[in-house]
Amino acid sequence: MIRESTYASDTLEFVTNYQYDAQNNKILEQVYSSHKNLVSATRHIYNTQNRPVKNIDTGFVKSAEITEESLFYDSKSNIISRVICSLRPKSDFRKCGEFKYIYSQFDDSGNWQYKTISGKSGQEETMWYYIEERKIEYY
Repeated sequence: MIRESTYASDTLEFVTNYQYDAQNNKILEQVYSSHKNLVSATRHIYNTQNRPVKNIDTGFVKSAEITEESLFYDSKSNIISRVICSLRPKSDFRKCGEFKYIYSQFDDSGNWQYKTISGKSGQEETMWYYIEERKIEYY
């Protein structure tokens, strides 16, 4: 286990504990307040190829919201879809959103140079997208 302390102006704000599995994948992240109260816990789940497939984040403050993120991959290990659902256990609140990833223009080594991410957000479920560009320097 690894422990990380976060300070603001020499005052302890949070302590985060990280737990790893035998393959050195982060499987649990717990955040505590300076008063040692658990603020949130995130469980990370991996598939047999050690790719993260699910992250479950539980908040332990007033609204106590749970967020679950699921990741889906193509045959080249690129994320092609990400589904995020939020719910509040003591109410009927549940909201999910899906983000799609499209890869285009590949370099000579087969790595993508452009990635388009699209999804819906907000109460009106406004459709949006953006394009991410990357350039890899090979040595």
